[in-house]
Amino acid sequence: MRSGAGRALVALLAMATFGAACGHAPPPAAIGAGLSVHHKTPSTAAVPTPDASEPPSAPPSLPAESRRRVVRAPRETLPPPIADARIVIPKIGVDLPVYEGIDPWTLRFGPGHWEGTAAPGQLGNIVVAGHRTTFTHPFRDIDLIDAGDDVIFVTDAGTFTYEATDAFVVAQTDTWIADATDTATFTLFACHPKGSDRQRYVVKGRLVRADTNAAPAPPANPDPSSMPPPSTSRHCVLCGG
Repeated sequence: MRSGAGRALVALLAMATFGAACGHAPPPAAIGAGLSVHHKTPSTAAVPTPDASEPPSAPPSLPAESRRRVVRAPRETLPPPIADARIVIPKIGVDLPVYEGIDPWTLRFGPGHWEGTAAPGQLGNIVVAGHRTTFTHPFRDIDLIDAGDDVIFVTDAGTFTYEATDAFVVAQTDTWIADATDTATFTLFACHPKGSDRQRYVVKGRLVRADTNAAPAPPANPDPSSMPPPSTSRHCVLCGG
């Protein structure tokens, strides 16, 4: 299990770079920052005209090594992510797989479950992120979800119906939205407003009904010493749009 400091660092990196892969251009102020642009004045001097009787000279030949064709290495292909659940939001017509992970590659396929947060039906906070305007844009209309609307998760363990209770806008740095809870809750979020990554639109809610299937065998508890250390790589950060 990650330490509190480790989780906080990952959360801060995730929220701070949430829109990094949404396809948004950098703000105008960031383009060419620190560069001085000079405009040249066209010269009025006469330009010599070549003698029409003289044949044009052939362009100089390039060295053989300069004429070699550039062969680019094929882009690395990654395996498709794994979906462990479905999310159904009748109010906005969502019925999609939920993939495990919140990295930019995973969110290309659909909504992603923030690893380490609660699973559907469990005590704690299920945190799910998704794009609004890019790729499959599952949370395009997240702002239309009202208090009382159903958010349903379907897994091998059963069907878990949650009720939306609150919706609000936060800054990129408000990582507290992913904090664990003592009761069964959910958090959905995406970039805000549409087409921008300046803020985050958040919907929260609570579990109101659990229709469980036959209880599966309990999983073996992993050896804490075998757990990998928390990653701070910028390639494993949250992204949405």
